[in-house]
Amino acid sequence: MDESTSCLLGRAYYLHLGLLDRALTKAGIDQTIRPAMCNVLCVLFDEDHQTISSVAEQVRVAKSTMTATVDRLRKQGLIRVERDRADRRAQRLILTEKGREFEKPLRAVLVEIEDAVASGLEPNEQENLRALLTKAVETMDLAT
Repeated sequence: MDESTSCLLGRAYYLHLGLLDRALTKAGIDQTIRPAMCNVLCVLFDEDHQTISSVAEQVRVAKSTMTATVDRLRKQGLIRVERDRADRRAQRLILTEKGREFEKPLRAVLVEIEDAVASGLEPNEQENLRALLTKAVETMDLAT
C-alpha cells in the first residue's frame, strides 16, 4: 500500500470521518449534526455572529462547500443567517437556541475522538502530531 504523505493523509481523513460519524450516532445527535457541520459549529461556539466568509476561512473550505453546510445548518434549525448591518453584502451566522444546546454533546464527541487518537500515542508524540498537522495544513493552505 502506498505510504506517501498524500495517501496517509487521505486514509487518516476517512478514518476520522468514520470515527466522527460513529461517535455522533453513539451520542444520539447524528440525525441533526453531520460530520461536515462540526467544524463550522465549533467556530460559532467559540465566537458567534461571524460572517460566512470569516467562518469559511477558519475552517478552510470553499465558498460553495460553506454555502451547502450553512443551508444544512439552517434547515436543522441550528443557525440563522442575517445581513450585516454595517456591510449589507455580508451575511452573519448566528447560533439559535437549538444550536447552542448541541455545544456540550458535540464537544464531548470531539473529546472522545481526540482520546481515541491519543490512546495510541505517547504525550510527546501527540504534541508532535499536532505540530506537524498544523504545519501541513498551513503549507497546503498556501498551495491553494
